[in-house]
Amino acid sequence: MRHLASSALTARGKSPSAFGERCIPPRGVAQRSNTPGILACRAWRSGRIARPGATRDVHHGLLTGVALVAMVWAASPASAADKWISVRSPHFLLVGNASESRIRRLASDLEQCRAAFAMLLPAAGRQSSVNTTVVVFKDDPSFMPFKPLYKGKPGNVAGYFMGGTDQNFIALNGAIDTPTVIYHEFVHSLAAQATSRLPAWVNEGLAEFYSTFQSSSNGMTVDLGRPVLSHVQLLQQRTLMPLSNLLAVSRDSPDYNEESKQGMFYAQSWALMHYLFVGKGGSRRPQLQEYLKLVAGGGSIDESFRSAFQTDYAGLERELFDYLRLFTMGYYRVSLAERIADDRVARGSPLSEGQAASYRGDLLQHMGRDEEAEKELSAAIALDPALPGPYLSMGVLRLREKKDKDALELFAKAAQSSSADARAHLLYAGLLQRTADEDSQDNQDSQDARKRKLEIARTHLKQAITLSPSAVDAYPLLGYIALTLRTELQETEAALRKASELVPGNEDLQLALAEVMLGNDEDLAARATLTMLRRVTTSDRTREEIDRLVKYIQTRIDAAQARREAEARQQAAATDSASTVSGGRSDQGSPASASTPSLETLPPPRSASAPDPRASRPTPRRAGSRLEGYLTEMECTKGITLHLRTDSGPVLFHTDTPDRLNFVSYSVKAPKELGCGPIAPEQHVVIVYRPGTDQTVRGEPLAVEFTP
Repeated sequence: MRHLASSALTARGKSPSAFGERCIPPRGVAQRSNTPGILACRAWRSGRIARPGATRDVHHGLLTGVALVAMVWAASPASAADKWISVRSPHFLLVGNASESRIRRLASDLEQCRAAFAMLLPAAGRQSSVNTTVVVFKDDPSFMPFKPLYKGKPGNVAGYFMGGTDQNFIALNGAIDTPTVIYHEFVHSLAAQATSRLPAWVNEGLAEFYSTFQSSSNGMTVDLGRPVLSHVQLLQQRTLMPLSNLLAVSRDSPDYNEESKQGMFYAQSWALMHYLFVGKGGSRRPQLQEYLKLVAGGGSIDESFRSAFQTDYAGLERELFDYLRLFTMGYYRVSLAERIADDRVARGSPLSEGQAASYRGDLLQHMGRDEEAEKELSAAIALDPALPGPYLSMGVLRLREKKDKDALELFAKAAQSSSADARAHLLYAGLLQRTADEDSQDNQDSQDARKRKLEIARTHLKQAITLSPSAVDAYPLLGYIALTLRTELQETEAALRKASELVPGNEDLQLALAEVMLGNDEDLAARATLTMLRRVTTSDRTREEIDRLVKYIQTRIDAAQARREAEARQQAAATDSASTVSGGRSDQGSPASASTPSLETLPPPRSASAPDPRASRPTPRRAGSRLEGYLTEMECTKGITLHLRTDSGPVLFHTDTPDRLNFVSYSVKAPKELGCGPIAPEQHVVIVYRPGTDQTVRGEPLAVEFTP
């Protein structure tokens, strides 16, 4: 443990006061979108669009201590009457009532920041699966109605970044310099796009290092890593963490979450990142890139560290301590490969009053301000009924109110109005699929209607992919529909492979690809894909899903082997019988008639692309979350409550509609009848369920699958 003696660190060539406002984080706020996720993680399995509140968790950062509790909005005459324009750059849509020159300059800055980050993590340079809209207000009074509340009053914020599963938003006062929190959170979104496996110190260290980003007027260079004076002051006052502890911090660690500790974690993460970028003349910068490559590929923290930096923790810790004792601290000037300035940004286009209201309403909708959002969206529809955007955002409001029918109609209007917005097609397809599964009954008319809905959903998913090939959430749902309808499996596998190349770190794509491979009878390829994914994933849920699928694949392989052996015995018996008959002897039986496993008694081969001519195919498994264990009791009071014994303890499931609960047997040992009360002997089952919010039960059971 080392304590850093007080020293006056300055940026070479400038005093702290020369750029203090850029280095000391303002009270910026990083918000979270309240829009329902288009498809939550693995949501396509349960056939559900995530309900309101399911959002991608974008870190709020140490840069603010503000708790977002609400936001006040009232239709401002200035915001409605001002002229709004839109500006497009290669990777951003910017709208606002600020001057065109300010908006275009901000677009250039964001493009330069993105390009500089992609030099470190090339995967971040790919087209994002989530679009970013930047709303630039001309001054603080114009921005005021869209600020978050703090203690009942609009917060003293200059801007915020709001991440979502379907759309990112940046909102800021265009009359001042871009707040550091914008770059901090923007870098988080870029890092998440590149890989989900960055250690916590890397994630926060990079975000802080890039937070003091400054661009050049010629569009060819940017400055990174200008000192964050609040971090410097804290490092002077506090004892440094051992490097081994810093690198081992995870998102669940006290150092990351507890207010009294996280400040030092942020400061030292920034300091280490600064040293690796700038210290020793930048000699360790290539090693940092190698380290990021190794950990992103699944390497352990210790092994990746030793391999990349060619030293131990104590050695690099001494280097960092000596670096922080320097009187001056430099920064990193990056030369871009190509000019990224105003000439790369399209000229501004005027927005109609309806379009401006639509963008404001969409921002408010993502912030969870439903009443204010509806006012803006209703005004947009009244001003221009042909605009697809207001119908899309209004549909999300109806979805949040659990008015699925109304939401479906609004999504249909948005998607069928020649919409060039991939979100419209994706949301429409997702809700079509969910309602198709929920409304399905065990009769031919219902099944035909379900099939028609799924076909329409698939058409819109393809349209979403055409409009935005990196729309990641569309592909797993496409896989679900292909497996459900047993059609277009080869085409869907090809699409999933292509998507995996576009976004190589996305685990949901890899899981979906493996399941569609099973649908195409590619058992070994599917197992190889899952095995590689298990080596690098850090998600317990993903590991559980992989283990389930690998177990199922082995069951299929064993069943195929058993069938081949049975066929060989039958062929041998037939040959022996022919020989016996030809010798004048009658055959009274054959050892080949011994029973062998049949496909009907095994887990259903969802992967088979065509029915086995020798056996009828069992009912396909119900989509949903799955949990394996032993069924110990079935209560029949106020519905049905299932008691499941698992390795992690007892789990309860409850449904108020027992008539919709399916019992499916894939085992010859399954009971012929199942009554209420304790079950003896306990039955090995898989519960297919819809997760719920009740703390006492895991969710609503959809099916009980009795398995071998």
